[in-house]
Amino acid sequence: MYGWLIVSLHVPPAFPATQRHAADALFASVRNAAAEKLARLAWLDGLFKQWAVEKIRGMKTLIWPPDGLLTDEGLMQAYASWFENETTVSTSFFKAWLKAASARQRQLTEGGSGSRGEACLASAKAPPRNYALPYFAYDGLLNTVSVSVAAILSPYFRGPDVNAMRHAGVGLAYALELVRAFDPSGAVKFDAKSDLVNASVLAAWRDQIAKKEPANSTLCAAQTSTAGNPKTGALTAQFFPAVPAMELAHKVFEASLGLKDGTRRAADDLNEERVFFITACLVMCPCPGSFNRYRFDCNRAVANFEPFRRAFNCPNRVEPNKCGFFN
Repeated sequence: MYGWLIVSLHVPPAFPATQRHAADALFASVRNAAAEKLARLAWLDGLFKQWAVEKIRGMKTLIWPPDGLLTDEGLMQAYASWFENETTVSTSFFKAWLKAASARQRQLTEGGSGSRGEACLASAKAPPRNYALPYFAYDGLLNTVSVSVAAILSPYFRGPDVNAMRHAGVGLAYALELVRAFDPSGAVKFDAKSDLVNASVLAAWRDQIAKKEPANSTLCAAQTSTAGNPKTGALTAQFFPAVPAMELAHKVFEASLGLKDGTRRAADDLNEERVFFITACLVMCPCPGSFNRYRFDCNRAVANFEPFRRAFNCPNRVEPNKCGFFN
C-alpha cells in the first residue's frame, strides 16, 4: 500500500532526471528495434506482422512514480489524508494502517478528485516489486514491462564509460521480457488492447514459427523441447527468449556505438563488443535454485550469433545469420 510513497521518496535523490531519461531512452530503443525487426521479417505474414508490431509499439514500461509524486508538494497532496491529525506517535500501527487504507480506498473511488497529487496516486498502477528478484517482469494482459528501480544501479547503469555493460545488463534483461509479448507459448494470446487474440491469428503465428526451419538443423536445433503444442515445442525452446532478446539488445548496443567494429577498448584485450557479451552472460547467469522462468541460456543465445563469433574470432561453424530469429 505504501509502495509509491517509498519509491517516490527514494527516486529524486538517487536517480537524477538525466539518468531516468537515459533509462527510458534505452527501453524505447529496444521497443523500436523490436517493432522494426518484426516489420521487416520476410518469413512473417502480414496478418500476424501487423498484430505484433502494434503490440510492441503499444507496450508500456512501468518503473518511475508518476511525475506528480516526484515533488514534495505532490506527495503532501497525495498522502495528506492518510496521516492527517496524527500529532503523536502513540497511534498503533494497525489504526494507522486502517486509516491509510480507508483514505486510499476513498481516493480510488473518487478518482483522486481532491488535488493533483491525489489524482496521480489514484490513477497510478501498482509499483514494480523493488525488494526482490526478478527486477524485470512482463505482464501480458496489461502489455507492460515492470522494471525495478534497483535494476538501474551501478555498475550497469552509471556513466558513459559503461555503455556495453548498460546494454548487456539492463538492455538485455528488458529485451528478455519484451519478447514474451510474441512468444507462442506465452502472452501472445493477448493483443495491444489486452483483448484475447483471434484464434486464427494465433494459429497462423504458431504455424509460421513451426515452419521456420534453420539452415543447418544439426547446429541450430534445440537440445530441449518446450512442453505444450508439439508443433511449436522444439522451435520455441530454440528461440525464446534467449535468441531474439540477444539480437535485440545487441542491435541497440551496436547503434549506440555509432561504430560497427567495436574498436573502443576497456582493456588491452577487451573491446566493447567483448565486454557486451561477457557482461550479458555474467549478469544473466541463473542463481542456484532459481525458477526456469528467470533463467537465460547464454550458450544458446550466442552459439551461432555472428557478432559474437567476430568479437572472439571463433571458427565459423555455420553460415552467418542462418540460426537467428529476426532474419
